[in-house]
Amino acid sequence: MRACVLEQMGRRPALLPFASLEAGLLLGARVPLGAPCVLALSGGLVAALAITPGRLKRILLLAACLFALGVLRSPEFVAGGLALRSREPFEGRRFPVVLRIRLPFLVGQCEESVHASIEEVRVGAPGLLGREVIVRGLDLCERRGQRAMLVAGSFHPFYRPRNPMAYDAGRSRRREGISGSVRVDSVLREECALADRALAGMRRSVRRLIATVPDADSRGVLEAVLLGERGNLQPGVKSMMVKAGTYHVLAISGLHVGILVFMISILVTVMRLGRTRRIVISLLLVFFFVLFTGMRPSAMRAGAFLLVLSVARLYQYKVDYPNCVCLAGIMLLLALPCLAWDLGFRLSFGAVFGMTLLLPRLDGKAAANPPPLAAVLRKAKTGLLAALAAQVFTMPLILWSFGRISVIAGISNLIILPVMSLALTAGVEGALFSGILPGVGCIFMRTASALIWIALRLAETLVAATRPLVCPGRPSIVAVCIYYAAVLYLGLLDRRFGRRARLMLLGSAFILMLAIPPAHTDYPGDTLKITFLYVGNGDACVMELPGGETVLVDTGPASRDYCAASSVIIPCLSLRGIGRIDKLIITHPHNDHYGGIPALLDDLEVGEILVSTLEGEEEYCGALERARREGIPVRTVSAGDEWETGGVEFKVLHPQGPGVPRPGPGRPHECTSVAERIPGGAHSASFGGAHSGTCESGSRVLSDEEGDPNAWSLVFKAVYGDRSVLMTGDLTPAVQESLVCRGVDLACDVLKVPHHGHPGETSPAFANALGAEFAVISCGTKYFAEPDSATTILLLEAGMKPLSTWADGAVDVSTDGRGLHVRSVLGGPECDRH
Repeated sequence: MRACVLEQMGRRPALLPFASLEAGLLLGARVPLGAPCVLALSGGLVAALAITPGRLKRILLLAACLFALGVLRSPEFVAGGLALRSREPFEGRRFPVVLRIRLPFLVGQCEESVHASIEEVRVGAPGLLGREVIVRGLDLCERRGQRAMLVAGSFHPFYRPRNPMAYDAGRSRRREGISGSVRVDSVLREECALADRALAGMRRSVRRLIATVPDADSRGVLEAVLLGERGNLQPGVKSMMVKAGTYHVLAISGLHVGILVFMISILVTVMRLGRTRRIVISLLLVFFFVLFTGMRPSAMRAGAFLLVLSVARLYQYKVDYPNCVCLAGIMLLLALPCLAWDLGFRLSFGAVFGMTLLLPRLDGKAAANPPPLAAVLRKAKTGLLAALAAQVFTMPLILWSFGRISVIAGISNLIILPVMSLALTAGVEGALFSGILPGVGCIFMRTASALIWIALRLAETLVAATRPLVCPGRPSIVAVCIYYAAVLYLGLLDRRFGRRARLMLLGSAFILMLAIPPAHTDYPGDTLKITFLYVGNGDACVMELPGGETVLVDTGPASRDYCAASSVIIPCLSLRGIGRIDKLIITHPHNDHYGGIPALLDDLEVGEILVSTLEGEEEYCGALERARREGIPVRTVSAGDEWETGGVEFKVLHPQGPGVPRPGPGRPHECTSVAERIPGGAHSASFGGAHSGTCESGSRVLSDEEGDPNAWSLVFKAVYGDRSVLMTGDLTPAVQESLVCRGVDLACDVLKVPHHGHPGETSPAFANALGAEFAVISCGTKYFAEPDSATTILLLEAGMKPLSTWADGAVDVSTDGRGLHVRSVLGGPECDRH
């Protein structure tokens, strides 16, 4: 064992220094210098230096130095412990600004946002001067290469994540030295730069050429692989590529750089240039491509790897690919320490490590001069093993970040990658001709579009024939460490195993990792867990039932720029190991409650959909019709319907049954107060034909003659043992009073406050009739400062403790039928009731 380790260190001297630098950067952000794990690693390196032969001591000494340098270079490191930076005077609040900003040369990254530095503060906090920010709202492709501009807008700080296990984007940005974001409302003045104008012009010409492609799916893919812009990807395409395990081909990575290098090598070979010129031309063109596509971490990794490889070949050194990869990683981490946390950087290096370290151990030697058919089968086998080796190394990272993985990724890559490589080649050639011979470029681009269409149909066929996505959830740190230790031991060090035995053991480790329960499983099996997620201005609630089934109530909003289902609900469920929604309940047909249905149908398995009405907005009806086409039952429920699942009893309290008028399609989303609905405090009416008369207070119930969908919100109670939760959708005050007057059993322990806590939308009589201990307000800040103070006071006076998903983050409610535990993501434990 010791001999094998020393042999590997001698053959690949850059491997240990790279791992030490990465470990130093990560540990420097998490623990103080005196932490036991840092002391243990330092002691281990000193002990290794003492027992290592002289020729390897220099490698260990370099590794120890890089580890210390990584700790000191970590963006979050301070001598006393963990601290990102001292608290900013403007942290945690938004305010209007007028700023003079300077954009970097990389205006080519042309997504919706770009990094910029603030050179002058005319309106806003003086502390912003000299800060780095993200500028949003600029279509940089149309700015024609501006380098500096005076903008008016608002400054937005980074907030802590409000949902469980959510990605902390603010923390990641602060590691890069970025203080917040600036949303631009208008550009007051701008300055142009010739180089930036030229780069932006090239991108516009490529975009115009892509626009000639008739197929929308192919257009989105071409923009992703040629310009690095994935904003126009069709939702179905993204979901399908994720399921097939080939989504990585849509990100600028080593595949694109490799194809570019291949094309350049053919060109310089035809030109009969010398070796030095070939290397220099290749490096310059690759550098331009990385710059043109926005300096993506995976593209930078590929460019740095090519640089190291080219230098080695230029000086006629013996090339060892793992050494070159590690050296490229050391260069990038020393220059940009924040890349140590970038998922694309990690996945890119993990895939390359897997292919360069594991593939030779699994593939074996090829026979000399094999028959043509045997040669083709040999290449197919090598490709499949390469995909497997890459997935073996990257699987824990994928599970940790997304909680799900495609089990057909190896086969999909073997089939789809060759077609996508041809499509990329044609697309790159079309881009090269876009500014010179647009007609020729259009031919290449149409060819690329046809190849992409074929690749998408192949992916669609593979996905339709299987259920490729598995959702084991986020694994624990201990499981990840054990897995990597086993993979390295079986794949690199122990030579007692043959290729077949090693392949079987690696496959067993892969399957075992998928079978390990997710790290978040910390509740007994007889616990009902309800999570009110923060989805902005909308509702979404996940119920995990004791029997193992999952119920989702509402899906949050969806728009061109934001989909709550894709951004919040699906990641949350996947990280918890949930890949199926047994019942999807939609309270009423407004976008902030049903908008995520298409995304859920794309990415998750849905058992059935329960709604209060089949009528509503056009998008709502279209989503339900699509569900029916896919064989998902859609049924309406009404007052009196009950069912039991996993010991939890669901009782529908509203709306009334068949025969009662339903809201008309496309009704506007109204927000009116009780006073506006009941002028003068008394109104003779009959609500939906179900009730007419006066309450004990003397006020009469208002009929809903306008057909407001909010009035037909699905109201139901989930009862488990002695505890219950009341879900109310956007129920109007008039209907709330109607339920009280009719003597409906509204008693509950936890209330989901109607209509996001809007002013005047919660009836005092309704709140007082509940006897609830907690009230959860699902809200954002789109219309006004939420939660509304008057609503909060009303809930407090009714004996409830109000919790807001905006102020407190997602709210977790768990009960075993007797006790009640409530906690929020930002506020921590709220209360235990037994």
